[in-house]
Amino acid sequence: MSKKKKVFFSILTWIGTATLPYLIRKWTEETGKFTGRISTLNYSNDKSIGYYLIPGLIPLPRKLAQSIFEPKKYDFNLIEYGHKDYNLEAISFAIDNHIKQAGYQKVRLITIGLGDHLLAFLDYTLADMIRDEKVEVVTIDNLPSPDFLSRHSYKLLSLVEPGLMSLRIFFGWLAEIPFIRFRGDWRSPAVLIEQLSSLVGYIGDYSQDEIMSCIKAVVKNGEASYASPDIDSLLDITFNFVEDEQEDAPPCKTFYNYFGNPSNLADSITAGGCLRVLKNLDWNF
Repeated sequence: MSKKKKVFFSILTWIGTATLPYLIRKWTEETGKFTGRISTLNYSNDKSIGYYLIPGLIPLPRKLAQSIFEPKKYDFNLIEYGHKDYNLEAISFAIDNHIKQAGYQKVRLITIGLGDHLLAFLDYTLADMIRDEKVEVVTIDNLPSPDFLSRHSYKLLSLVEPGLMSLRIFFGWLAEIPFIRFRGDWRSPAVLIEQLSSLVGYIGDYSQDEIMSCIKAVVKNGEASYASPDIDSLLDITFNFVEDEQEDAPPCKTFYNYFGNPSNLADSITAGGCLRVLKNLDWNF
């Protein structure tokens, strides 16, 4: 074999080895298993309501979630993503199975940031409960679509996203290793890049789904990096369109600029912020 052919086949072999992890992930997306866990922070014999806390890009440790929300009355469950995957479909099926095994009569979901992208998939897995009005949702600092990104943030992400995806494929198996630490949780570069990529697409857009009629409140921090100048009108248009299309659908309660310090999650969710909204809705967990 000539030297040129050896170099050519060596390059092909390297490309195949490097891209294999990405290809395997894409091939197994529909059949992938949830590698994380659903931790119950408070157990209760009362199964009339089950609460689920769904964090976003930054993990929410159990101890921090427990101290902020202080659940006492009902089961309060925390979704903890796997170290390597960001398979929203697999996570939504895991939540559905957990609900069925627990036997909750009603489910209340609290999503934070990118956690609301799961709603597009839960709209399918929880279809029966949604139809029977047994699902309620509060989204905190929600991001259903790129419309909620500021122009600057969107341009920046659009520019770096192709490069990040290329690096992810280029580094192959190394990109799958969870060596980035967030609040005690380990993440791989691959899963972080995949989450950031979802910000510039409509992968988790649930704004046209039936689950919109389940949303009771949207809590938005006006100082968040992705909040657009007209975020209040965007919230109203996006989350209250159901009222116009369905006469019997209640309007979504929108709370704007309700947070405390946006850089401090605990401060943002305390009595001066999100918990105040949940109290107004009579969400007593």
